[in-house]
Amino acid sequence: MTRQTTNPADRGQASTQTIAVAATAMQAIIDRSDGMPGMAALFGRPGLGKTSAAVYLSHPSGFNAVYVGCRSFETTKSLAQMLLKELGVATKTHWPISTAFDHICEALVSSGRPLVIDEVDRIAEKNTIELLRDLHDIAHTPLMLIGEELLQQTLLTHHQRFHDRVLVWNRALPADGADLDKLIRHYTPALQLDADVKRWLLQTTAGVARRIVTALAALREAGLASGADKLDLAAAQAALKGAR
Repeated sequence: MTRQTTNPADRGQASTQTIAVAATAMQAIIDRSDGMPGMAALFGRPGLGKTSAAVYLSHPSGFNAVYVGCRSFETTKSLAQMLLKELGVATKTHWPISTAFDHICEALVSSGRPLVIDEVDRIAEKNTIELLRDLHDIAHTPLMLIGEELLQQTLLTHHQRFHDRVLVWNRALPADGADLDKLIRHYTPALQLDADVKRWLLQTTAGVARRIVTALAALREAGLASGADKLDLAAAQAALKGAR
């Protein structure tokens, strides 16, 4: 299994640092040596682009991973059913977990696709997560876990054997100046911002990509309303104050 090198922008995404560290982690577990664990984890505060990274990893021109997002009410059975659906396996409602598990393993092995589990912190304190450990141990599938800031500590506290199977722990990164420029080109290409506006925008959003995108939308609307193709710091601050 090899990494695809298509630019994330070709899939409607801005190629941020968080996407880059997610791709590096996925490649590491795909290329791991025999006997090494095959899990990686991407964790961090909300809004730093972790789900965008998951979209990149699961896109056919990315790593073509099987993607599942956990819900707050997830059980072992419901997680298995979602995996079967994403793998295209026709299921029977009366299947016991053991039968569903065997079919998931067969489908993962035959497809050669890695697995991405988003919002894994929602099951990090439950026995449901043991289904993933079993898939890792039996199907030897590269498995990327994506979750919130305390994911590493939660797994260490509640599921140490699971925690010990994670080869790479990567933290989602706040946007820097280069990320901001990419987000501007992607979401608001006609918007021109002075350097001091960009510095202020990174500071006021704490580098949270989700907040940056929302702010850029407000700045674009302010520019359209005023007829200006470039906003100075005062105009940018007024626009965001009015948008709150």
